[in-house]
Amino acid sequence: VLSHPNLVLTDSGPAYGPSMAEFVITWMLAITHRVPTFLEMQSDRHWEWVTHSELAGSKVGIIGAGPVAQHIAQACKAVGCTVFMHRKRPISVSGVDGVFSGFSGLLELAPTVDWLIIACAMTQETNGLVNQDVLSVLKSGARLINVSRGGVVDQIELLRCLDSGKVSTAVLDVTT
Repeated sequence: VLSHPNLVLTDSGPAYGPSMAEFVITWMLAITHRVPTFLEMQSDRHWEWVTHSELAGSKVGIIGAGPVAQHIAQACKAVGCTVFMHRKRPISVSGVDGVFSGFSGLLELAPTVDWLIIACAMTQETNGLVNQDVLSVLKSGARLINVSRGGVVDQIELLRCLDSGKVSTAVLDVTT
């Protein structure tokens, strides 16, 4: 960290939490209710019966426990999701259904969730955190949303998982 008498370092604190939570919930609802499919049919002027699922009852795993992740957790709980968080240390987080920690905790969490949402800080520990080991244990058809930094997710492996159907959908607010 830089040190200088005329230098003031700040961060945004929780300023982006509400808007990032709305971004995540918007995409979760759009994907679950198949909005892109309906927009495509509307554009093509071709209609057919399309079923969709409900977001309520989904299991959500959020990597991170900072202000953005906590706002996302609140929004997911508000629409009826079961929410688990993954964080570096095993410290409880209010308002969620469980907390996992460490890499082994992430490997334990990943196969249980329908949605994996990445909302952690980019650090040496999180660089490449969502790698082949994590992506390979996701349940088939899981969905991933990254609002963190592109380097947290192994994007080559994510593409492989999308091609194979292991991950059915990825929303990337960021890439490398």
